[in-house]
Amino acid sequence: MNTVERFRKILAFESFDRLPMIEWAWYWDKTLARWYDEGLPRELCDDHDIREYLGLDNYRQLWISPLASTCPVPENPESGFITDMDDYLRIKEHLYPQDGFDKDVLTAWSAMHQSGKMAIWFWVEGFFWFPRRLLGIERHLYTFYDDPELMHMINKDLLEYNLRVIKEICHFCTPSFVLFGEDLSYNH
Repeated sequence: MNTVERFRKILAFESFDRLPMIEWAWYWDKTLARWYDEGLPRELCDDHDIREYLGLDNYRQLWISPLASTCPVPENPESGFITDMDDYLRIKEHLYPQDGFDKDVLTAWSAMHQSGKMAIWFWVEGFFWFPRRLLGIERHLYTFYDDPELMHMINKDLLEYNLRVIKEICHFCTPSFVLFGEDLSYNH
């Protein structure tokens, strides 16, 4: 069973040969420091090379952010960087980038995925995390009550962005499965 088949079987609650062997947080500095102290060659820095060296299942993660590279960074991430609808409308030009991911990278990964040698997993920000980043922790929770129109607009815009980006990703790499309510359907 190859890596992609194994992940598909597990996610579909079907029989599989073994659990995937992965380390999803390879980038944590303390994880890497310990591995290097235990004998991981220091020239190995790329996550793919590290997984191969350790005999782990190969996968790549694609992180999709609704923040464009031009988006200002708040001084204190916990306090966010918008306070109301006017702030959101002003900053919106720095959100939901046209190119949500590096297409050259995904093209290169796709060949490995199609051969079954590498699973591809991607993250999109959801309806709780993204507004929290924009508004800050406390203001985010109050906004549900104080300004539901703003919450609806942020989440509507985020949904449109995520759907667009997912559709673009599917041009490069067919997902292993699609979940429709209670029905688990496959794209082979």
